[in-house]
Amino acid sequence: MEEVEILRGKAKTFLKYAEEALERRDFDFACFSSEQAAQLFIKSVIWSWEVLRLHRVRGLLHLLGRSVPEMEKPITEFVEENREVLRALEDAYIASRYMPSTYTREDAEALVRLAEGLIEFIGRVLRECRH
Repeated sequence: MEEVEILRGKAKTFLKYAEEALERRDFDFACFSSEQAAQLFIKSVIWSWEVLRLHRVRGLLHLLGRSVPEMEKPITEFVEENREVLRALEDAYIASRYMPSTYTREDAEALVRLAEGLIEFIGRVLRECRH
């Protein structure tokens, strides 16, 4: 579907911006862009089932797991293994824009790596489910 490809393209663009922001030492924007990349990629996967208004990455992952039973166990394990950094990614959605605090290079690197890993993980699980 065209909508899915549009969302995936936006996810890739946000991830590219996150990586570029990290290089420029713009850690707040790197964190925000990482969260957006992860959120949009997950939404692209479940777009064909319903139009989403959910923004929390863990909630999106939970919905994806419920929607594709073969994915539920690996997604649950991924969320459990990455709970703290997923929480930090979700917090970055608001904090990187509106809170009177800033992120460090280490924060931004962790969230960029998480967004990369999450996108790669979901893609791998999807390929395995299709076989």
